[in-house]
Amino acid sequence: MLDLHKCGNCGQCISICPLNAIREKRKGFAILLGGRGGADTRLGVKIADYVDEDRALAVAERFLSLVKANGGNAGETIDKLGIENIARKITH
Repeated sequence: MLDLHKCGNCGQCISICPLNAIREKRKGFAILLGGRGGADTRLGVKIADYVDEDRALAVAERFLSLVKANGGNAGETIDKLGIENIARKITH
């Protein structure tokens, strides 16, 4: 039994379904912004979903350019500009 409310779109159910009853409708990458590891771990915020590889790379390049233009520190850039504002700027 599949609980769609708990689905994280990871695709594991597709590979383990013994009846081949689950099919992939879309492929792509989710883009997350603002996460970090270490002692102060924080999950990133999803700013785009189901993007192809070319678009994912373009978004990453735009983010890196934005960080460079704001002093070179990603965390400080996110704190200064806000995730929502950055997402609008880099996902167009």
